[in-house]
Amino acid sequence: MDLSIYLGLLTPEKIITGGIFYVVLLVTALYMVIKNENKIFVFLWILFILFLPILGSIIYIAKFFLDRNSNRGLANK
Repeated sequence: MDLSIYLGLLTPEKIITGGIFYVVLLVTALYMVIKNENKIFVFLWILFILFLPILGSIIYIAKFFLDRNSNRGLANK
């Protein structure tokens, strides 16, 4: 089995782009958690994001924007 076949799938550009995306997503989610949550929920969300970094970050950011939109709709009524 030739390993060069598999290495062609991940070019250095893809690895760097993925790494930058990963770091930006993680830092953004952690910043949003620390800035917007209660102290108990901060600890739980940080644990969730650190144990499942990509999935946890996406779930928190989606939760943040969904909650923000639903609260904005309630304020207008």
